[in-house]
This record gives sequence, structure tokens and C-alpha cells, in this order.
Amino acid sequence: MVYFVEFTHGDKSKRLIKTTDKAAAIAKAEKVKDKYAKKGKTGIISLYTITTERGFPMRKCFEFWEV
Repeated sequence: MVYFVEFTHGDKSKRLIKTTDKAAAIAKAEKVKDKYAKKGKTGIISLYTITTERGFPMRKCFEFWEV
């Protein structure tokens, strides 16, 4: 399974990491959260994977961090 970490502010999103290790994705998200908070950025960091449900691609979200 592939995990993605993404930062979203307003209508813009930026993918930060793509990995198969969930623990590494969580560690990266927490590190980026602290870094962005120090810079004064605001937004949401999300950890998710992409799955298919009835043939449609969907995001299955695991965790969110507010910056």
C-alpha cells in the first residue's frame, strides 16, 4: 500500500511524500507540521492512500494535522 502526505491551504495542495511505510509518512508529516508552524503557514496536512470503491478511485484518509 502506498501512503501520501499532502499539505493543503485554501484551494492549493502540495504532495510532500509518497512512501510504502506508514510510520515514515507519519514522522514526515509531524516534522513538516512543526516546520510550517514556525514559518507561520496555515493549513491542513493529511495522510491518505488511494483505493477504489466500486470502480471509482477514492482517498482513504488516516490522519490529519492542523497547522
